[in-house]
Amino acid sequence: MKNVMFKLIKYLNCIILFVTGLTASGDSPTESIEELIRHADTTYWLGQAEKGDVRLFNRGLRALDQAEVLCDELPGKKKASVQARIDGLRTDIIEQKEMAHDT
Repeated sequence: MKNVMFKLIKYLNCIILFVTGLTASGDSPTESIEELIRHADTTYWLGQAEKGDVRLFNRGLRALDQAEVLCDELPGKKKASVQARIDGLRTDIIEQKEMAHDT
């Protein structure tokens, strides 16, 4: 039973990552950035749930790289706010990735 649940969780994770990736091409830079940040946050939590899955953490970091590129299109205060969110999440993912390497 535990093995079946584990496989089900993995399949659901893949579906979530796939759907999040597809919807990351929103109409506006703000929508796209929010989707990419959401995708990175999802990979962060899934990576932790998967006992430190480095591949998921790397996917999250790539999503944040994409969000950062789009962030350059935003006006001043909005850009600073979004950049702070990206930086914070990137720090969290990198810390988890380093901890995963240590185990």
